[in-house]
Amino acid sequence: MHKRYERQSLLPEIGNEGQLHLEKSRVLMVGAGGLASPALLYLASAGIGHIGIVDGDRVSESNLQRQVLFHTSQVGKLKTECAKENLLRLNPNIHIELYSEFLSAENAIKIFSEYDLILDGTDNFETKYLINDAAYKTGKPVIFASVTAMDGQIALFHPTHSGPCYRCLYPSQKNSRIQNCNEAGVMGSVVGIMGSMQVTEAIKFLLSFKRESLLVSLENFMITLDARDMTFFKRTILKNKDCGLCSRSSHDVQLERPSFLCEMNFAEVTHETLQKDPCKYRLIDVREPHEWRLNHIESSENFPLSQIQSTETIDATLLKSKDPILLYCKTGNRAKTAASLLFQRGLKNLSLLKGGIESTQEHI
Repeated sequence: MHKRYERQSLLPEIGNEGQLHLEKSRVLMVGAGGLASPALLYLASAGIGHIGIVDGDRVSESNLQRQVLFHTSQVGKLKTECAKENLLRLNPNIHIELYSEFLSAENAIKIFSEYDLILDGTDNFETKYLINDAAYKTGKPVIFASVTAMDGQIALFHPTHSGPCYRCLYPSQKNSRIQNCNEAGVMGSVVGIMGSMQVTEAIKFLLSFKRESLLVSLENFMITLDARDMTFFKRTILKNKDCGLCSRSSHDVQLERPSFLCEMNFAEVTHETLQKDPCKYRLIDVREPHEWRLNHIESSENFPLSQIQSTETIDATLLKSKDPILLYCKTGNRAKTAASLLFQRGLKNLSLLKGGIESTQEHI
């Protein structure tokens, strides 16, 4: 037995047999952000032999407060590549497979089929539904987790055990939405707690082959954390007999394409840079028309976020634009959402005005 794993293999719940099983296990992490950072570090440290990472995003400075896997020098680089580099420095005895793209209806089945267990590190309902549905279709167990502000949730679902799924807990609704950290804020240490809990449950689940094990799985339960007073609550998740997903045969399930990408990072342009070359960009204001009429940057066009979110009303000329596009709103949040939507619809040369129009008021 490798000396590296000596302390955990001393545990009777693991032992040499369990450690060898972990080294043969294959775990996929969807997302390489706040939850994934501690999760990947502990998966690698524990000697999980084959780790897959799915993410198409790049490291930004605002990530570093909670995404402890990355370093300042890696800002602007692909998260997957940075993660692999850092994890192999920690443990060169494992294999890491990278999927430097966002999870989609087109790639989910193929990727999931290669792994024993899926960990969800995403922060929006639509991608969580996609993970849930792809796991059900491929028969793969999933450990879900989420963090908003100082609240956390974690649950384990196993589709081949005829238990509930994520849609039993949160039925699919078009307007369902999780506030992400850009909107609600987040305490980095709470993300660390939930990511660490994911790995604890992953190791317990992978060791469930040991019949004499006294480890109790979180399967079909949810644990919630309120870090304000550090209280945990555990409740049973009941299967919904009318669930739109798991009440059907997995062969009948068709994966839905998420309508937006979350937590993407786009290049930011300062007002000073824009002033030096104002003709370089097609400048798009994504605020509502009444905001546009009050004040806007000269030469900018108004395409409200509400219009960009609608496939029926979005202006076709915007989608066909060949010019570099610079988006702005009041502070930057709506512009980032608009950029994610436009990126998914094929526009690649997108940038954001740093600080939004609030940072340029003295120039207008």
